[in-house]
Amino acid sequence: MDTIPQVSEALQEIMGEVADTAARHTGFVQRQSKMGGSAFPRTLTFGWMDKPDAMLEQLAQMASLSGVGISAQGLDQRFTPEAADFMREMLAAGVAQVIAVDPVAIPLLQRFNGVFVQDSTIIPLPAVLADEWTGCGNRVPGHEAALKVQVRLDMSKGALEGPVLQDGRAHDRTSPLQAVPLRPGALQLANLGYFSLDKLAVQKSWAH
Repeated sequence: MDTIPQVSEALQEIMGEVADTAARHTGFVQRQSKMGGSAFPRTLTFGWMDKPDAMLEQLAQMASLSGVGISAQGLDQRFTPEAADFMREMLAAGVAQVIAVDPVAIPLLQRFNGVFVQDSTIIPLPAVLADEWTGCGNRVPGHEAALKVQVRLDMSKGALEGPVLQDGRAHDRTSPLQAVPLRPGALQLANLGYFSLDKLAVQKSWAH
């Protein structure tokens, strides 16, 4: 961890003014502190980008590159419920930016008014987070807490919806993205876990 990566102007704004506002709003920052709204997400993001399994000591080294002197113990004390709410708002701010890739230029897909691929993934979490993010098997050691991340990609435009966060045990049919109707003539590709007659009824009524 010798240098801080160069970031885009949009990311600089998110990790600057937006972060400072979100930190105060969530109660993560209640008084003036070097490890404030902008320094905390920078430390975690760049620290784990550089070394995904970085420990507190290594993250503290990344903080020092931003001019923030903090010990591993001091950083550990910053991991609070307010920090979790703060980072959730930071995630929302990040995905609120236009996230897009090059569309898939396949003639077959161009017959539809959008081709949407929807899926989810589950991220295991420490058991102490079970009250916040309920896992898939409360009676199975190591599965008490988990996070489900839902996304939907429009392959015809390259636009991404999500990620949307849910409890790990949540069924795919309960995804908030299910409530977002597709355009008439669109094609959705998803596994059977998303199949819902109620959604089909809503989609049909919306199309008319």
